[in-house]
Amino acid sequence: MTSPQKSSSAHLKAIFNGAEWNEWLGHAQQLNDASRWLPLLDDGIKTLVEKCGLEPVREVCRPRLKAAVQQRVEKGIESELESLAFEILCLAKLAQEADEFVLMESQAPKGQPTPEASLKLAGHDCLVEVRAPIHPSLRKEFWGSNLEGLSFRLRESLQDAPPKFSSSPETVNLVLVSHLTAPFPNISIAPALYGDDFLYRDLDEFIKEFAVPYPDELGEGALFGREGWEVVSGVGWVAYANFPDALHWSGFIFPNPKANRPIPFEVAIAPHQALNLKTFPANKDERLRAAQWLLPRFVEMLSAEFGAQKVVPFGSVRDTIFWHRRSDIDLAVDGLDWRKLPDIEATLFDRSPWIIPVHLMLLGDLPEWLQRRLTEDGSPMSDWREKVAEELAEIDKLLQTMRDYCADKDPSTDLGARMLIAGTLHGFYGIVERVLEQIIVASGGKVPTGEEWH
Repeated sequence: MTSPQKSSSAHLKAIFNGAEWNEWLGHAQQLNDASRWLPLLDDGIKTLVEKCGLEPVREVCRPRLKAAVQQRVEKGIESELESLAFEILCLAKLAQEADEFVLMESQAPKGQPTPEASLKLAGHDCLVEVRAPIHPSLRKEFWGSNLEGLSFRLRESLQDAPPKFSSSPETVNLVLVSHLTAPFPNISIAPALYGDDFLYRDLDEFIKEFAVPYPDELGEGALFGREGWEVVSGVGWVAYANFPDALHWSGFIFPNPKANRPIPFEVAIAPHQALNLKTFPANKDERLRAAQWLLPRFVEMLSAEFGAQKVVPFGSVRDTIFWHRRSDIDLAVDGLDWRKLPDIEATLFDRSPWIIPVHLMLLGDLPEWLQRRLTEDGSPMSDWREKVAEELAEIDKLLQTMRDYCADKDPSTDLGARMLIAGTLHGFYGIVERVLEQIIVASGGKVPTGEEWH
């Protein structure tokens, strides 16, 4: 990383006035990791200036840049510059994806706090707040070792988020939280937002098993369950690693199940492209829609990039009547080395804007009956579901006819009523047999034969 002494810092310099710049830079270079953060700040300022113009960026960022250094000089607090860099870099990344982007003042004219930026993502109006409030030197003391305590403290640090969005419930309102606030997303973010019932300790299990709860499933103390939080569409946890050549961004966006404005499908894609943030689908239907969006892209990748000769969806992503809130994407592939499948799965998962695991199997490893059904007849189980539904509707008709006729009759003395009841019973069993036969055929089994087949 280029040092601040060697870097021109031209874009940072442009937002200061005259000699003010030299004084500020002299103090900034004394901060820990200055050689890391000053070039990054300069890059972020450059992007924002290109998107918003110099004057708006100067008006919003100059006071905060001065305050960040002042914190170090007067109080010995060195985290403010890193926090500010995180905010500016997040906003700059989002600005690159935005159709429109406007930096907002930290205080509105009436003194009310405002989000950091107003933007359009994929045509949708959005407001974004970026937070990095916890000083690194206090992190150990602040979080402690108690997992429930982590969640509690995160709830406390975010409790004033809704007022920033209170006047804009019609927009997509996102809070992005840096790793300084939530160093462990699987044990902090989820329980704070959804309640302690969603406290997962293992990241892999968290990704695999976690599903956004429905509103009535929110746990006690959940932020998303509190009054006023309906205006927040989602909270994102954002982490970054400083590699020699670039910053690597990653993280998750957790949708609010009670939000006035859910996160639109297209908006979920934009933060992934900007900051590599993955969104948890908010419900079963959204998860299915995301999977169906991913499916042709995964098939193309497996063929073009990895050389798969055939890719066939199976399981619930194909037979969607079995799709549920934790379903993954099952793909049978031909022509790939089985030893490479885990790495290919990881690559597909990384390319996805959503947290939906991908499961690959060799086509030849599937049961023969399933291979036949996938590659020959191609009929999805939704076909027989419709047939079964029609058969069950016939049962309702039979029962209703019997009830109507027998309502004022005594079957013990009325021959017509007895015959209708017997016919209804016979028809019921006939329908049940046909339903079971449909299920056996659809699942690749053999229909019983012989005298005792019933």
